[in-house]
Amino acid sequence: MGLCDICRGIGFDNAVMPPFPREYRLPGLPDDDEDDDELFYVELKEGYSPPIIFGYSHYQSLHDLKDSAYDDDDPCGLCLLIYQEFHERWKAMKDPLSKWRFFITSREHNQQGFQVWTDWHHGRMLRVGAFGYAAKNDDGSSFSKSYRGRMVSRYASSDACWDVAENWIDKCDEKHDNCPPGPGDVELPTRLIYVGKDDSDLKIVETGTKSGSYVALSYSWGHQPKNGFSYRLTEANHDEYNSSIDIDSTGLKSAKTIMEAIKITRKLGKKYLWVDALCIEQAPHPDDPATDDFHSEAPKMAQYYSNAYLTISAAASKTSSDGVYNDRNDYIPDSHYTFTHHNDDKGISGKMIVYPLPLDKENILNAYIGLEGERIVSRAWTLQERVLSSRTLFYASDQMYWECNEYFACENGAVRFKGRMNTVDKNTRQIDIWDSGRKQDPKELWATHVESYSTREMYRPSDKLVAIGGLASMFAKVFKDKYLAGLWEKTVIADLWWKPTNPFMKWSDAEDWSPNSGEYRAPSWSWAAFNFDDDFKEEGGIAPTADNRAIDAEEVAVYKGNTIKVAKGSNSFGTVESGELQLNVPVLHLRLDQDRTHLSRGEFAFTWKKRELHYKAELDFEFDSVDDVDDLEIQAAVLSRTTDDGTYLCVLITPVSDTSNYPDYYRRLGTMWIRESDLGRHAPDFEGHWWYLENFV
Repeated sequence: MGLCDICRGIGFDNAVMPPFPREYRLPGLPDDDEDDDELFYVELKEGYSPPIIFGYSHYQSLHDLKDSAYDDDDPCGLCLLIYQEFHERWKAMKDPLSKWRFFITSREHNQQGFQVWTDWHHGRMLRVGAFGYAAKNDDGSSFSKSYRGRMVSRYASSDACWDVAENWIDKCDEKHDNCPPGPGDVELPTRLIYVGKDDSDLKIVETGTKSGSYVALSYSWGHQPKNGFSYRLTEANHDEYNSSIDIDSTGLKSAKTIMEAIKITRKLGKKYLWVDALCIEQAPHPDDPATDDFHSEAPKMAQYYSNAYLTISAAASKTSSDGVYNDRNDYIPDSHYTFTHHNDDKGISGKMIVYPLPLDKENILNAYIGLEGERIVSRAWTLQERVLSSRTLFYASDQMYWECNEYFACENGAVRFKGRMNTVDKNTRQIDIWDSGRKQDPKELWATHVESYSTREMYRPSDKLVAIGGLASMFAKVFKDKYLAGLWEKTVIADLWWKPTNPFMKWSDAEDWSPNSGEYRAPSWSWAAFNFDDDFKEEGGIAPTADNRAIDAEEVAVYKGNTIKVAKGSNSFGTVESGELQLNVPVLHLRLDQDRTHLSRGEFAFTWKKRELHYKAELDFEFDSVDDVDDLEIQAAVLSRTTDDGTYLCVLITPVSDTSNYPDYYRRLGTMWIRESDLGRHAPDFEGHWWYLENFV
């Protein structure tokens, strides 16, 4: 079985491919009830700037593709692979408008392979599938000098894997001016693990004012035993660790993730490794209050990760005992086709393997960047660890990935983007899949990070703010603004208009909240106070601002100040023990309209002075009964007024349940829009309704 004339004409190694035309007649929908050969004419919407695509015209119908795949005399193995792969997926699709068109292309940043794209939809091209390839000579050596595609090694610890990683690092060291700190010396963290030549040399060093170069580790701790991991740095073993760390007696040997990171650090020729569990004094037991050293060191993570020579990410590991390395059982795809490839111009000939790339990732390219499905993206602490690092080597479940300020790449060579996960660092190149040419607004970027962060796992509720504190400190420099426990002082009125997406946190888990509660993590007016139940994490999220109307609206409330208390030794980006806002704001006393309230749909209707308020309220919590809501004293604090339709944006408040310790203190309950016409003659001056809300906690 060979290649048909069309497949033989695909220039796998061609650096200059024909451009994808602005207008093209795409093949029709393959449907048993319709003509397979029908063509549809498509044209880009006016003003839309498409990505730069290069490609080759392929069979214009499923019928022709099938004929080539099953030709009795000379069937094409590559056509057979395409037909079987996509016809099966097409049959499984329920929406006829989403079914496959077949057009083989290759894009600018992936010229070594070829992809299959779908129809244009709403002026945007959607990727639904792709084929990559790995090339090998007959003697087993790769075509690496001529082709980027390669087979992924079965073992992440193999020499072949390290060769790929070392090549990424060396090129970055030599050519990337925007990837600090590179091999240069920097100010070292307060303490580091000295890795030495072998495990007998391990110890903790206090760096003082020294400078040098070090590696950092980003990983998931996993569930801790009742007494915590025995190898953690504590006040009790600190002096001992300064002399030596015995990996057997301390239990460090069981922490494969840390031990393998130590080995990688030695491979890199570096002396030092920063790992939070061993470089920050931990509490004696996981449920004990955090140590003073933790409050002092945790806010410095922005500096520690951004200054690291390299961050090693154990992306696939669920616990510290899983290790950095993992076996790739599916390193050879079940569906693949092998054929002999010749390039007479370069004088090479050998075997080429063609296989389908993951449909879910190829359909939405951001899935690669987001490392979707990897354990590392479910942990709260690791968001800032990634964003703050200049260079990260990810050991994921399927392969290695590389990210620096210049580009994002993967081990099999099938994907390489110019740019990286979005960060406000001016040295970085932002990834934009659709090549719009517009850099993301820092405020929008902060909101995006908060939304992602808010659904991640957090073992200790009090860490909610400190685990994103390093990232916040970076944004504070860009905004030139004061950080208020998750919000920003210059835009605090608009920032108060945030809301959780469905489903909500249960009210039964939140009604006893107060600043002295054991579950306290942040003021109620901050998104950081919110926490999802385990069952809600995948669907939940926080929108720091509901929409641009909050940003563009005319402010009604007046911000007067704040009283925020941070933990001993911490700063404004660390652990918050309590926080109050002072506002001059109109406050309207509401009553629940039970007839128009539908608990099952999360729709809560209210009246004011017997006037029906037309917009439904959006409460932050899931309630078990309507009576639970009716029993609350609910008031609407008017934040701002939209200029287009005169709608008031309100945050709903209710007294703190702990009235003995917090009399006249109010907490947030949700958000609501109120139409100006609903208020009658009392709008817009709110005569008699202004309130100095001093204790908004």
